[in-house]
Amino acid sequence: MLSKMIIFCSLGFNEAASNRSGLYALKALVEHQGSADSGHFVTYRRFCDRWIYTSDMNVRQVSPSEVLARSPYMLFYEKVKSTAPS
Repeated sequence: MLSKMIIFCSLGFNEAASNRSGLYALKALVEHQGSADSGHFVTYRRFCDRWIYTSDMNVRQVSPSEVLARSPYMLFYEKVKSTAPS
């Protein structure tokens, strides 16, 4: 899964990888920081061609390389184009 994330993070917002049912772009990821019984969730979101880190009241722009260094708990994709059935 990380290899697909690398493709999405390195491409521009209007580009996406394809699969059988259409084109999708990575919009956000959630990362858990801490242990299995305690911790905190943070997000990395793509907004206006920039990656934004959010954790409670802390919001800052981050580089794509910082996003790639994460170990995501959950990924969110946006469908950007449907393909015709084959």
